[in-house]
Amino acid sequence: MILLLFAIKIAIVQSFFSAPRPHVVLYNNVDRNTAKPSPSLELLPTVHNVFQHSPSKPSSLKPLSAGSLTIPGIDPLNILFRKYPFLVAFFVCAIKASAADFVAQKSSASAPDSVKTTETVLSYKRNLAFFLYGGLYLGMFQEFLFNGVYPRIFGGGTGIITAAKTVFLDIIIIYSSLGLSMAYILKALVFRETFMEGFRRYVNDVKNNNLITKCWQLWVPVQFITFTVIPTHFRTSFVAFVSFFWMIMFSSVANKGE
Repeated sequence: MILLLFAIKIAIVQSFFSAPRPHVVLYNNVDRNTAKPSPSLELLPTVHNVFQHSPSKPSSLKPLSAGSLTIPGIDPLNILFRKYPFLVAFFVCAIKASAADFVAQKSSASAPDSVKTTETVLSYKRNLAFFLYGGLYLGMFQEFLFNGVYPRIFGGGTGIITAAKTVFLDIIIIYSSLGLSMAYILKALVFRETFMEGFRRYVNDVKNNNLITKCWQLWVPVQFITFTVIPTHFRTSFVAFVSFFWMIMFSSVANKGE
């Protein structure tokens, strides 16, 4: 899991260097027309030739080569994210959510006031609920929102005004109501409880455990970064990387007292 998140983070960094850059060239002492070495400069260093070149004379210098910054092994990952966005989003976010819930359960089991053993506290049904929530909502549905719905509504710009409108709709409206409540509903279904039982737990945590406030404190600034800096095909995975730590806290809040 850690290696996967690290690879995603490196891939995001790589994307910032993938834009076209000025064509940087090096020169040797080869005449452009004759393609033969200049005898007077043949033994001088390449860098020296560049500085000794006089702009008043015809250029006798030929570019050697130029290359762009690359990180070995990242290009295949970049292609994978572009070619299979929903599949990648599902597995990255599902594994992330499952791992975060596992950490939360282990932390709860080792708490000083815990009287249960680790074996009895760990719930695989609860972990399955977070796996499905991560893959279906945080992965596939947010991929659809980030790169399908929001660009159609607000355009593809990355300006502050566009980002503010997108964050308002995404965090204040959609995630605070649909996104958070979906985790409680999926958990209720996995545990064979009713839809309303899950929704009542969501309302209780909003009222008594400051769930919405904690959500806004983290996600409003993070989503500003998402919609102004992060490339579109990495947005869901970037959110997944950050939300690993959010999911640990969210899992603890959503299962408080159980």
